[in-house]
Amino acid sequence: MTLFQIQSEQEEKKEKKRKVEFRSRRGQLSKYCKRAHKILGRHVESPFWMPDFGPVLRQADIPINTGAYASAVLLTMGIGLVASVVGLLVIGSIIGLPVIVVLSPVSIPIVFIAFYMYPTYRASGRKANIDENLPFAVASMATLAGSGANTLDMFRTIAHGNRYGEMSREALKIVSDVENLGYTIRSAMERAIERTPSANLRALLYNMISTMISGGDLKSLLLQQAEKVIDETKRRQEEALDALGMVSEAYSVILILGPVLALIMSVIMTMLLPSMATMMKLLQYGLLMLIPIGYAVFAIMTSAIKPNL
Repeated sequence: MTLFQIQSEQEEKKEKKRKVEFRSRRGQLSKYCKRAHKILGRHVESPFWMPDFGPVLRQADIPINTGAYASAVLLTMGIGLVASVVGLLVIGSIIGLPVIVVLSPVSIPIVFIAFYMYPTYRASGRKANIDENLPFAVASMATLAGSGANTLDMFRTIAHGNRYGEMSREALKIVSDVENLGYTIRSAMERAIERTPSANLRALLYNMISTMISGGDLKSLLLQQAEKVIDETKRRQEEALDALGMVSEAYSVILILGPVLALIMSVIMTMLLPSMATMMKLLQYGLLMLIPIGYAVFAIMTSAIKPNL
């Protein structure tokens, strides 16, 4: 066995392990949403506060409908509110400031934002992974097209072994639609266009369908698309690096300089106006609670926009 084969097997095992872990987490989320829907489903069949959320869930590869997801949001907000009230009552009694319980409603928007952002974050991660692997997958498909393979065999080869990450998963869905659900290869590709989060993959599938209808040269199209995707990837990486620079500057101002100035001002105000001591304490405790949330938000933003080098 060659060194290349050993490395390929190790990478494939790691990818399978990651895939199993993700399926386990996704399965747990699905079960939780289904249980929440049994409790609150009749109240959130058409949630006006989550319009058109189904496409985002599909792009994130989360097999849950909008009603079930909205039920999970409401149930978690209720649990979070009760837990925050109890926790802040205990903390307030320890530090001698029971009024701190007024901060408990903050858990509601935090839970809502977390649930609302998670599918978008997951879809963004899938998009980045697809765009990262798309040039290599397209080049492989062009080689297969030149050897005379049909379109379904191209996607079957891309899906085999999960060598191209989320791109392999998208190809597997296309193959599954044809072999298991009875769709034609064209209709299966149209379904993939609707559910994929990657604009580059959508453009590729559109062009492939047009070429198949017109009877054009699929190999030439795929080679052109591979070059186009590579150029687009380079441009996006440069833009992502510029965005990361702006995020780092905002991080320095908001989470480093801002809290320090706020704490200094609160201490000065407490010394000058003793009557405002309670309000200043609330401000300080609020900062202590919001700073970790700010760190999490910036971590999510950085992960979402970081370039795939």
